[in-house]
Amino acid sequence: PFTRRIRKKKREMVKVRKALATCSFSGYRHFIFPISPDLNGKAEGASHNWPDKVQETWNALVQETKIDVIASSDLFSFPEVSIPEEVIGWNQDLLSSSPSFMVTLVTQCSLDRLKNLEELLARWKGSASVAVFIGDDDDKENAKALISGCIGRAHQRAQKANGEENTQWDVAVNLMQSIVPDSPYPINLLRNVALLAAKEHQRNLGVIDHAAVFLVDVDFRPSNNLHETLLSVNAADKIIQQKKAVVCPAFETKAGTDSPKRVSELISLFETAEADGFHVSHFPQGHSPTDFAEFTLRSRHLDEGSAIDCWKMTYEVRYIEGFEPYIVMATNYVPLYDERFQGYGLNKVSHLASVAKKTGGTFTVLPGVFVSAPEHQKSGSWSSIYGSSSIDAKFNRLCLKGLYRNFCARLQDEKEVMVSASTRCWNNKLTRLVNIDSLIVRPGLTSILDSVSPLPKGNDFMSLYVCLLQEIITQHMAKGEEGGMVNFQKGQHLNLKSTNVMEKLSSCVVESENEGEEGRLVPDNSRYPDQLFS
Repeated sequence: PFTRRIRKKKREMVKVRKALATCSFSGYRHFIFPISPDLNGKAEGASHNWPDKVQETWNALVQETKIDVIASSDLFSFPEVSIPEEVIGWNQDLLSSSPSFMVTLVTQCSLDRLKNLEELLARWKGSASVAVFIGDDDDKENAKALISGCIGRAHQRAQKANGEENTQWDVAVNLMQSIVPDSPYPINLLRNVALLAAKEHQRNLGVIDHAAVFLVDVDFRPSNNLHETLLSVNAADKIIQQKKAVVCPAFETKAGTDSPKRVSELISLFETAEADGFHVSHFPQGHSPTDFAEFTLRSRHLDEGSAIDCWKMTYEVRYIEGFEPYIVMATNYVPLYDERFQGYGLNKVSHLASVAKKTGGTFTVLPGVFVSAPEHQKSGSWSSIYGSSSIDAKFNRLCLKGLYRNFCARLQDEKEVMVSASTRCWNNKLTRLVNIDSLIVRPGLTSILDSVSPLPKGNDFMSLYVCLLQEIITQHMAKGEEGGMVNFQKGQHLNLKSTNVMEKLSSCVVESENEGEEGRLVPDNSRYPDQLFS
């Protein structure tokens, strides 16, 4: 199978290159240069006035044509990796608790970043969902041991830093392995795995409707007060009720500088040029819209302030293309990552473009808190895209630009984000449950959902059951009363139009013992036992 994939990839590359060549020649044949009149009485058209920078203009035109061709090709694929394996599970002792508001940190890394993961989790005081990637030739059992050791050390350090047992510290790790040699780092797939694992956990705790996720990369360290500030009443109002995307300002510290823990330490480093906005020197659009001058001005007197003081000082900034801050957002409101982005480049930029579309292009910056990362060498993923002038590297850069253009076109057309089938299935199960809970408010039907939630993974019938309820709700919401209530009559037939449901059930009947009481769903053809629908 691997050999067939290689051959297919080569055929695709040949096809794209032929298309590029055709467009380039076509462009040249139709390129028209202006001809100036003959001022000396010579034959008309004898002298030619070539445009300034014609070579640069022509190269740019050819480059744009190539990107357009790639953007419309089928060259992009999803990562070829194993299914997620839970290496470290959630703390089962915490399942009985139901916090009023919850924020779960979401991140991902490879084995060579486990030290950074330890530093991140040692500073974090709440729950965290992590996805770890290993190559096809890595020993999985050894990787599990390394991960367990990393999480254990982080937990000990977190407890020591807090001076007491931290009952909110809870970390789960999913491991994924490449199934092909030399595969690029599946960064957005890993982010989706960590995100959906967090979402599933919050649902199991019963807090999904008042829970958020903190989306951050593994190289960063949060300020000491970040978790506490994100759990305040003001945070819940901004994030859940107002559906704001809250920016945690990101900074980069010079090599050899101690990572700041308090905002006063950060401002001191910022004013002595030992810290700066993250990557503002070579990719200013990435974080400059955060407005670091405004952040330092508002944060200067918040070092000893309360979480409420931080939220009183928030300010809004507008999205520009390329803006990629680290944000906290209501879990139910976060879009998925496009999994076709692999390796380095535009993977987070694309996701923040999706976020900006949801928020109307507005982000809320939270002063008094921050994340910081030390300067570090460029990754191997960066080198494969930008660190070489080889033909393959140039083609990789073209492919990345073509993929981003394809993504932007889909976003403009309001099409779904491209994810693998396994991600879509997992997300659909969680999303359908969220939609059902928010639409069905009558006690009878809610109790039905309580008896089957959460859905066991891979249970086809339970997935069908959710599809069935979602179909009923969709068709009958127009007849519903205020609050999303739907009145079903005894013996009423509900015709199902969804193909995947039609394959199993042609219709269903709502029955009840007495007129006006809540009914139960039973299949017309009795292919399934009645009790499964009760």
